[in-house]
Amino acid sequence: MKTTLDETDAEILRLLVEDGRIPYTEIADEVGMSPPSVIDRVDRLHEKGVLEGFEARLDRSVLGGSRLLLRFGVGTDEPSHVAETLAGDERVETVFVSADGTVTVVVNAEPDEARRIVADVDAETHGFGVDVVVEEHHAPTVSTPSFAPDCVECGNTVDSEGVTARVAGDIYHFCCTSCESAFRERYEAMG
Repeated sequence: MKTTLDETDAEILRLLVEDGRIPYTEIADEVGMSPPSVIDRVDRLHEKGVLEGFEARLDRSVLGGSRLLLRFGVGTDEPSHVAETLAGDERVETVFVSADGTVTVVVNAEPDEARRIVADVDAETHGFGVDVVVEEHHAPTVSTPSFAPDCVECGNTVDSEGVTARVAGDIYHFCCTSCESAFRERYEAMG
């Protein structure tokens, strides 16, 4: 469904991106709301899929080891398979797949392990490159205060009449209850 985020939602998101451990009381002071109201908004943003969760970010320079960027190309039919395989490797932190079939992987490993990690994907690769990360800045932005997802069942834009539902732990957006029902029926038939 088309969910419009107001300035308060956007400010709450900005504060959480800046410090995911910020107390709700501090957020409430910043946005001029009560802590329970902030908790309700954060819960709503999470339910709608806008806020996916909170994560611990580790400083690898303190823990030892190296942080590497691996880049390589794969065939047009294989990026999803390659991304799924790499995501299962405990050394892999993040996998990006570009529209042109380029795979970029953030790994925590020594440089001599890089080729072995890519060799385990069981796909034809080309243009392999590895870079050691020496500095990193992480600054997600909250830019557009609204989003309009597509219905996972029919592909139409989900508007204010739409439905957001959790199916098997994942959040899905539907343009109407009919599409939600059809999706659930098909999902249950597969399981």
